[in-house]
Amino acid sequence: MDRDIDADDNAEHLYRWVHKHHPEINAWFLLGRNSPDWKRLSSEGFRLVEPGIQRKLLLLNSDCILSSHPEYVFGGFDRDLYGNSMNWRFVFLQHGVTMNDVSHWLSGQPFDLFVTSSPAEHASIMGDDTPYSYTEREMCRSGLPRHDNLLAAATSTPSDEANIVLVMPTWRGALSDDRLSDDSMKAIAASEYVQRWGALLRSERLREQVDRHGMRLVFMPHPNAVPFLPAFELPNHVEVLTKADIGIQKLFARSAIMITDFSSVAFEMAYLRRPVIYYHYDFATFYGGDHNWREGYYDYSKHGFGPRAYDLEQIIDELLLFMQNREYFSDAYLPRMIKALPETDGKACERLFQRIMQQSASRSV
Repeated sequence: MDRDIDADDNAEHLYRWVHKHHPEINAWFLLGRNSPDWKRLSSEGFRLVEPGIQRKLLLLNSDCILSSHPEYVFGGFDRDLYGNSMNWRFVFLQHGVTMNDVSHWLSGQPFDLFVTSSPAEHASIMGDDTPYSYTEREMCRSGLPRHDNLLAAATSTPSDEANIVLVMPTWRGALSDDRLSDDSMKAIAASEYVQRWGALLRSERLREQVDRHGMRLVFMPHPNAVPFLPAFELPNHVEVLTKADIGIQKLFARSAIMITDFSSVAFEMAYLRRPVIYYHYDFATFYGGDHNWREGYYDYSKHGFGPRAYDLEQIIDELLLFMQNREYFSDAYLPRMIKALPETDGKACERLFQRIMQQSASRSV
């Protein structure tokens, strides 16, 4: 499973691969019936299981639970009541590439396998003197299963359709994400986050550059920001897309360049060897307590997949450089992309499946 509320993450893409290549595996996919992904996956033939007694019985009799989110490590069961029956292995597929220090959240979890993609990411978790508790025994650098689908989507996308300037910032933990109200809308509208990103998306200079070069300006807000979209005061020429509107892999495949801040989605672009512009106007406060992330091994100045910008005009200047000479701009950061994600062979699912089966065999001996 990915999450009850949505799919289209590593678990979905791994399930699809297993169902196709190893139909002998008794695999099920867990999802809430109210999820917008339910109808899509049901029509595709996924063996879907919603919350209820059937799911509980399946979990208690399962050999392995695989999820992109760590909170499912215990399957939703009370360990004091079900501890002796919770005999499954748990494979943490990850939601993305770990670039920050999240050891306070993930360290000490009873993962049987912890999936990574980047050599530096892998070393930051299982290397000597790291703040994590994992060793080579639990680690599996197979790559993210969804990257196989991302590669296929990009390969099938004509080059002239990869014409999107994708603006995709992450959320800020210090902002309220409570139920929408007039007061919360006003507070978030006045926040630096909305003011900065709204000004970028409303910029006439940005619009001129995008139009002049035959591009599309697309804004994909973080799910927590979707209820507050009116606060951004977006003009009509900005296309707003959410996960309910388009498959995220398809969106990345059609994006020529991304503007983000601290989101690990930058690695999706790096996997496709396409550049990123980082908007770091609040770098100090973001890592100083306004969010729940700590700086890790990843240094944006040394490892980033594109330039860092600190104000609106600098972002547009960097975007103009990209528009004028895409190959030069991309090649300048290509070595970093290759170093971060060296395997782009579309075999992440295969590598991970083999490792899971090897672990299963050794466990049964």
